[in-house]
Amino acid sequence: MTEELERWRAETEAKLRLYEKLNAHALRHQIVFAGSSLVEQFPVDELMKEEGLQGVVHNRGIGGYTTDDFLNALGPCVLDLEPRTLVLSIGTNDLNDPSYSLQRLLGNVDLILGRIQEGLPGLRIIWIAFYPVNPDGGGEVFRWRTNERIREANSALLPLLEGRGVRVLDASPALSDGKGKLKAGYTSDGIHLYPEGYRAVFKLLSPLLFPL
Repeated sequence: MTEELERWRAETEAKLRLYEKLNAHALRHQIVFAGSSLVEQFPVDELMKEEGLQGVVHNRGIGGYTTDDFLNALGPCVLDLEPRTLVLSIGTNDLNDPSYSLQRLLGNVDLILGRIQEGLPGLRIIWIAFYPVNPDGGGEVFRWRTNERIREANSALLPLLEGRGVRVLDASPALSDGKGKLKAGYTSDGIHLYPEGYRAVFKLLSPLLFPL
């Protein structure tokens, strides 16, 4: 294990312990956001205030998480909070792996949903489809996390998600430029979103979270 990976593991373990402590005092039956860094960095509280929306949201995203990692953290990230609505996005980091397998991704997402739905029957789940990327700045990650691979994964996941009664939000049209890439003005590194990007996503998400 490299020093960088050891440091990341230590950071994520500390984050999980913090979530466990927060969960001990958190309100149950609220809205939970869970997934990787694209969820962890989602400024949902600020965006709700902008829109004048009321509600309690627990963010349990962890940067760098893959579906394998998330499977081992379902308690602190989802189940312990007994949410009434779950906003979920996990799996984009799986695409970064040179040994990535679409079938493994599908299998892990199905396992995740199965365990959540078994533990929390009747839970309403909103899945945020994987966002496009903008590889113009370069970087090794874009060798693997390509828009072609993202579109393939989103398309393959759709029947699985719909079969489990999960509502799917695909914000790609709102985030993409004319070439199908993530808009340059929405991202700092080609992957993660600026607040403007999250605002575009939340505009589509809020009617699902707070239906009239």
